[in-house]
Amino acid sequence: MSTHTDVLDLLARQDGLITCAQATGLGMSARTLRSRLQTDGWSRVAPQLYLAGDHPWTDTTRTRAAGLWAGDRAAVSGPAAAFWHRMLDRAPEEVQLTAGRRTGLRARSGVTVRRRDLAATDLVNIRGLWVTDRPLTALETAAAVERGSEFLDRALQKYVKFPRVYRAYCRNMGAQGSRRWPPCSAPPPTGPTPPRNAS
Repeated sequence: MSTHTDVLDLLARQDGLITCAQATGLGMSARTLRSRLQTDGWSRVAPQLYLAGDHPWTDTTRTRAAGLWAGDRAAVSGPAAAFWHRMLDRAPEEVQLTAGRRTGLRARSGVTVRRRDLAATDLVNIRGLWVTDRPLTALETAAAVERGSEFLDRALQKYVKFPRVYRAYCRNMGAQGSRRWPPCSAPPPTGPTPPRNAS
C-alpha cells in the first residue's frame, strides 16, 4: 500500500510523469510498469519515462517531460525555461535543453539539444526541474521570441534586475548565437534597460 501511495504522490508532484528509475526506486516492479502500460492507460512519452493515464498532456507536462528525460545531464533553457519561470504564458512547440559539450544527449521529437557548458550560477532547480536561472533565461528568450525587446523590457520590470542580466551576459559572451553588448571589463551600465536587440 505504501508503494502505491508513494507513486501517486510522486505523480501528483510531477504532473503525472514518472521515470523508470523513480518507479523502481519506489518498489514498482517492471511487471507492474508493463501492466500500467497495457491496462491502465499509461503511455511511454520518452525513453524510460511514463505518463499516467489520467493526466493530460499540457505545456507544463511537455516541459517537465523533457527535463525529466534529460535528468542531470541538461537544463531546460530558452523560452521553455521562461515558461517554467512563469515569464511566458505558453511553452514553445519544441523544448530546448542546454547540455554540456561532453554529454551524449541527443535531440528527440519535440526536444532540441544545444551544446554549451553553463556556470552553476546560471542554473536553478525549480519545482523539481533544472532550468537556466532567470537572468540567462531572459536574455536567451529575448533573442528567440517575436518582439524580444518588449519581452526583455517586461522581464526587467517584473522578474529580474538588470545587473544580474548583464553579469549573465558577460559569463556567456561569445557563446554560439550570442550578440555583442558593451565590453564586460567595465561595470554594468546604470541605465534602466539594456541595449535593444541584445541577447
